[in-house]
Amino acid sequence: SPIQCDVILDDGYFADTLSINGDFSFEYYVGNYQATFIAPGYVPHVLELTIENGMNALNINFQPEVVIFEEDWESGMGNWYSINGEWCLVKDAHDGSFALHDNDNKQFYNNNVQAYIYTNSLINLNGVNDDVFLRFWNKYHTEWEYDSCYIDIFVDDKNWINIASYNGVQSVWKEELISLADYVDTYFCLCFRFESDSYLNDPGWYVDDITILSSQGSGIDDPPNNPEYILYQNKPNPFRLITFFPYEIKNNTTKEIKLSLYNIKGQLVRSYQLNEHDSMVSWDGRDNKSHEVGSGIYFYQLTADSNVIDTKKCVFFK
Repeated sequence: SPIQCDVILDDGYFADTLSINGDFSFEYYVGNYQATFIAPGYVPHVLELTIENGMNALNINFQPEVVIFEEDWESGMGNWYSINGEWCLVKDAHDGSFALHDNDNKQFYNNNVQAYIYTNSLINLNGVNDDVFLRFWNKYHTEWEYDSCYIDIFVDDKNWINIASYNGVQSVWKEELISLADYVDTYFCLCFRFESDSYLNDPGWYVDDITILSSQGSGIDDPPNNPEYILYQNKPNPFRLITFFPYEIKNNTTKEIKLSLYNIKGQLVRSYQLNEHDSMVSWDGRDNKSHEVGSGIYFYQLTADSNVIDTKKCVFFK
């Protein structure tokens, strides 16, 4: 049956929003547009639309949305890691009480910032349909072209993949939709990254109400064989600044779980005590005494009560 939705027509220069209640007809300019159809509770549709002279007919069949991942910041930042930044929660929110802000609620962000905040659990897109989207609300005020807001994901053993970026001024809350169809049947981490140069300072980036949705959900499926402990390949690999070691621990109650890094001589470089509440640790190329290590091949090993579960290799370069 017909439902109410918003239609956003964007020709690359200007975006016009039309509110439609079921069957609807309207006059519009001939041309090529990106058309986005949004209805509450349903998976969005994004398509390339050509409007020609005369009558143009289009039917959109909405599917109910299944939420795979969501974050509204109302319960804090406990599901995220932050690196090299001053990410904080502020009360200037799109909805609810809190939103994420990149500069510790100061008036302006600092120069030469390279700040990351990323999920501390892997997001599972195994079994979802290819109509899967990342949806979030944001606003920003940054130096045009030089200070930028980035959305990255870390997939499997690949490097960071940038899927969107923003800069300049967006002074009111704006909904963003990013297709994740290319990453169906993968596990990944979601990262919000802000970078500034050495000139000019502005208020920064606000992010709220993050959702990953599709017409068919997953998010909790286990990898094959369902082992008690799983160690994944680090990402990115090779790496220069920082890398992440994803793992899974299931139903552990008594065992001491460790992740240990060794250099090519077999000497211990860094060790981590793990627990089943997190699913990833990060390494910035420093040893247990915070000294920088040299470029080269390193081995990381997962153990349970000193029993080796798995060992993998990573490459660090400066």
